[in-house]
Amino acid sequence: AFVTATGLAFVAVLLILALTLRRPAEIALVTLTLLLAALWTAGAAAALGLSFNFANIIALPLLFGLGVASAIHFVLRLREEGDGEAVLRSSTSSGVLFSALTTIAAFGSLAVSGHRGMASMGELLTLAIAITLVEGAMTILVTGASGFVGAAVVRRLLARGHAVRVLVRGSSPRLNLQGLEVETAIGDLREPETLKPALSGCRGLFHVAADYRLWTRDPAVLYATNVVGTKALLRQAAEAGVERMVYTSSVATLKLTGSAAPADERCQATLADMTGEYKRSKFLAEQAVRGLAEEEGLPVVIVSPSAPVGPGDVKPTPTGRVILEAAMGKMPAYVETGLNLVHVDDVAEGHCLAFEQGQPGECYILGGENMKLREILDLVDELRGRRQRRLRLPHRLVLPLAYGAEAWARSFGGEPFATVDGVKMAEKLMFFSSAKAERALGYRHRPARAAIADALSCAAGARRPGRWRAWLLLLVGVALFAGVLALADLEGALSALRAAGWGILA
Repeated sequence: AFVTATGLAFVAVLLILALTLRRPAEIALVTLTLLLAALWTAGAAAALGLSFNFANIIALPLLFGLGVASAIHFVLRLREEGDGEAVLRSSTSSGVLFSALTTIAAFGSLAVSGHRGMASMGELLTLAIAITLVEGAMTILVTGASGFVGAAVVRRLLARGHAVRVLVRGSSPRLNLQGLEVETAIGDLREPETLKPALSGCRGLFHVAADYRLWTRDPAVLYATNVVGTKALLRQAAEAGVERMVYTSSVATLKLTGSAAPADERCQATLADMTGEYKRSKFLAEQAVRGLAEEEGLPVVIVSPSAPVGPGDVKPTPTGRVILEAAMGKMPAYVETGLNLVHVDDVAEGHCLAFEQGQPGECYILGGENMKLREILDLVDELRGRRQRRLRLPHRLVLPLAYGAEAWARSFGGEPFATVDGVKMAEKLMFFSSAKAERALGYRHRPARAAIADALSCAAGARRPGRWRAWLLLLVGVALFAGVLALADLEGALSALRAAGWGILA
């Protein structure tokens, strides 16, 4: 009788779902949720010592009918809103909650019955309905959540209905987290003892945090955060029972093709191919993560974003700074290079897809559109409705200035306006392909125009300085460079300046 009742209930629910939803993906999602709730109910009953009998066994087929109601409400409301976070803020979520609570109260009253069979049915139904209410969401820890990409990942997870805990340092600015319903844990990747409390109770982990600096006085800090801190966090996550992890690497760890052909996940590099301490630290970190996945079986998926742009770049990132300064008329000259621009929200969605569908140990590039820097600057001018004349500077002219800027920063403090590693990386076209993520995860990206437009809309109130200041800074830098050359070798200086002049005219 129990098998018959369960079968008939399941078939009836499927028919109602087919008539109501009419979309195979949504029908499958609701059905899998119900099956998972049934499994959890059986497991929880065993853990709590609730034995099945002829009175309470009917709770499982009843579960299909009672539990499907809330799922249908949520799916239909999601169709209207198009955004999971909006659904959770709507009256539907509170209605489902109170409906489930009243149902629990009604069946829970049977638990105080003097008849043992009736009481056990009340206990089991109370447990089953409570599980259907909460089993769809999980608590997920996000590191680097106050940053550009991390905050975007948090927004996407909240939209999916997950509870999010963020790991931030006590000194981290939290502008990107304002208005988001998250739990905050204070910790530091360089302080392993602060990580265990943050991981407690979490079923998922997004490790987005990294020390992203192309120049630093103390490179050891980069390795302590990006390499040692990453290994400590993932190992502690495994010990805490975290079921799924996503590690945010970078396309910087890949070997470029040396041409306009885009690189992909098969373009494996060596440590010797890495330019600068930041890239070396990210390369070593990714290798460590691969080792943890292969040798220790950690369920970690690797994603490699390219150059994200869009809203929330408050620091900003190097790419965001280029777009902002170009929009403000502060870029009278540039060094040609190639970048892969991607909207930060597409990168965040790619993280979620990797979490849900990615294969542990695999790496997926999350990129967008390949563009040369001149094309990016022209697009910024077009979107801002004004065009600025710019000189194209040869790399051999800018590199000595970068050396000088770093020497000045070491001696007098502050950050260099140009870094040697940055200029060296700009010598190659940093083009990439996201074909693997598109094929395996269903990843998609919007055009670069949309990403730049969103970035500019957030910076619309920025003050535009006088152009003469930017030109003066450029001329002073070139003059200083020429003076240094002249002191060393007058004839060589003239030859270098003539070559530079032809490069500018070109």
